[in-house]
Amino acid sequence: MNMAAFNKIPFAARRAAGYLLGFALLYAPFELYRRLLEALGVQPAFLPHAFCPRIPTAEVFTGGFVDLNSVMVVSTIIFWLLCLVLGPFFCGRLCIAGYFAESLSRLVPDKYKIEWEKYVPAAPIRYGMLLAYMALPLWYGFYPCAYCNFYFFDTLISVFFGAALSFTVPLAVTGALYLVLFGLFTKGGRGYCRFMCPQGAMQSLFFAIGARLRLARKIKVADAACVKCGLCVKNCPMRAMRLKENAIKNDVNLCIKCGVCQHNCPRKAIYTGR
Repeated sequence: MNMAAFNKIPFAARRAAGYLLGFALLYAPFELYRRLLEALGVQPAFLPHAFCPRIPTAEVFTGGFVDLNSVMVVSTIIFWLLCLVLGPFFCGRLCIAGYFAESLSRLVPDKYKIEWEKYVPAAPIRYGMLLAYMALPLWYGFYPCAYCNFYFFDTLISVFFGAALSFTVPLAVTGALYLVLFGLFTKGGRGYCRFMCPQGAMQSLFFAIGARLRLARKIKVADAACVKCGLCVKNCPMRAMRLKENAIKNDVNLCIKCGVCQHNCPRKAIYTGR
């Protein structure tokens, strides 16, 4: 398919197709990534942990990184490098857990939703949570995965396909935050992604570094074409777009390059560049 034909496909359909691909890669009954790893001789415990770069990255703190399976080490390093160059490609194009909460939030009118960024700074909190996810496993008894939206969504899918319901209290709390408070009743629907997801924070950290080193292309606004209509601000699921000092600004610490702002810009003033 050439680019002209691709661009004729509705944006919503193209976006949904990417997230469905992420679903096929990581979740039952397809689990294509697991099958690839098994073909390479790696036996992951279960998905989506077979993909999760948080676990091997946390081993840098514990000193166990060098003892990991070589395929997992290589895949984690490749993931870091891709984030440096491409930014949070997984969040913005493949993560069905984030997209599900975002889609679910459309069921609730905006007047009943919270704009968290009016009250708390998102970026410091999400990086603080990332540090907690990395450091707290050093203390016996803390199981970070129980507080992960990936893990919760994986549990939901497993139950849907016939697995026994085995929610723990931490997992129930995660579900309430992920789907209800930070999903249904949060503007954009990706509150959990913004504040609590270690995968997303890790990708954003590498993206911010890559953007500063001019390795990664980021969302930019052509001031001459922008009419400050605010549609990009209103529709950004991560609330990365801001009208500040009479100009639209994009925060690389929150942006997932999902393309929603570009799609909603009536003047085509939003583009990617270095």
